[in-house]
Amino acid sequence: MDTAFIIAICVSAIPVLFYSFMYWRQPAKPIIIEFSETAHPAATHSLVDIPRAPQGPPNFTDTTAEDEDGEDVLEPADTTGDYLLKAAENVVEKIQEQINHIASDPPNPEEVHSKIRAILVKYSIFHHTDYYEAINTYISVSVERDLDLRLTKAEIESLWQPI
Repeated sequence: MDTAFIIAICVSAIPVLFYSFMYWRQPAKPIIIEFSETAHPAATHSLVDIPRAPQGPPNFTDTTAEDEDGEDVLEPADTTGDYLLKAAENVVEKIQEQINHIASDPPNPEEVHSKIRAILVKYSIFHHTDYYEAINTYISVSVERDLDLRLTKAEIESLWQPI
């Protein structure tokens, strides 16, 4: 019985001693595995759909309201405001990128008009919203500040129209 007990202690002590020695000799470092796209190319299977960005505001429902009986009532959620805000941020970022990449010095007004028009034509969703005026004001201020060009209100509003 004593021999079996001693053997059990020795067998369980061997891994502890081994790991203690390895840790004492060189501390364990976290292993970070970096995957690159070249190591694992993306699958090009024809049955896999590529996710696309939503084209319009999603129609979700909100169940926070309750009727008189205590049951949940489905109401349309106000996601249009969030969607418009994100789209407006996207437009402003794209406009600023184009303004930063105007090649000519001094800037060519036709180049500025065409590059900003190419962005704004895609976002007719902002007509008749508060974002329309805010984006127009941003265009006016940023073009004047960064490019030393002055755009009139009529010129900026014409940028929203396709050629």
